[in-house]
Amino acid sequence: MTRTATFTIGLTFVSVLLRTLAAVLLLLLLASCAEMTVPAVPETTVEDDTQEPEKTQAEDSPAEAPAQEEPDEPVMVVEPADFVLDATATEVRFLIEETLAGNHKLVVGATSTVSGALRVTLSDLMATTFEPVAIDAATFVTDSDRRNGAINRFILKTSAYPEIVFTPTGFAEVPAMVDVGQEFEGQLEGTLSVLGKEIPLSFALSARFVSEHEFTGSGTTTISREEWGISVPMPPLVTWVADPLVLEMDFSATVEPTGQ
Repeated sequence: MTRTATFTIGLTFVSVLLRTLAAVLLLLLLASCAEMTVPAVPETTVEDDTQEPEKTQAEDSPAEAPAQEEPDEPVMVVEPADFVLDATATEVRFLIEETLAGNHKLVVGATSTVSGALRVTLSDLMATTFEPVAIDAATFVTDSDRRNGAINRFILKTSAYPEIVFTPTGFAEVPAMVDVGQEFEGQLEGTLSVLGKEIPLSFALSARFVSEHEFTGSGTTTISREEWGISVPMPPLVTWVADPLVLEMDFSATVEPTGQ
């Protein structure tokens, strides 16, 4: 009886002990599960087709227009103009020194009976073209009628050679282009015909375009009497005549109105 009771008590103790261990294990398991972190499940974003997509900053701002290069300044094309010598404002002169009755004298002969023309563009002077400049040799006037007669009969022989002709071939040593009102200098080259002889000659030139319709200037050169065969009679009172002589020209050329 006593052994049976002891065995029963022992079984009871073992049963209680097992239940206690099981409870402790269960508590430890629950505590361990409580400390574990459950990963968050990402929410699924459902796109709304009716909602406009977010615009980027580049789409919000208006596109910058590409930089445009500024156009070059317009080039003004000036057509060539035909200028005609104005006889009322043009004069050709020769100047020659002599000794008369023991006195030094500068003889000047002048004429305005001159014709000629040129086609010129201010923006391209070197392209200028010319017509011959014709001088009525019989119209030179000095300060003496006797000298005028001697020039016609013996010096220039105007009955046989009524004209002195300068045929320009072009400008030299001038600017490529000039502005209205700008004075310029250079050379006017060509050939001079006197007493039937043609010899190359160059005038030192100073000129300007007063306006697009008026061209003025002056030129000077020297010629050798011997080279041209210009002989000068030596009356008793004339003891010396210079060689060379100077040839000058003051000119004014204008554009004739259209239709004339």
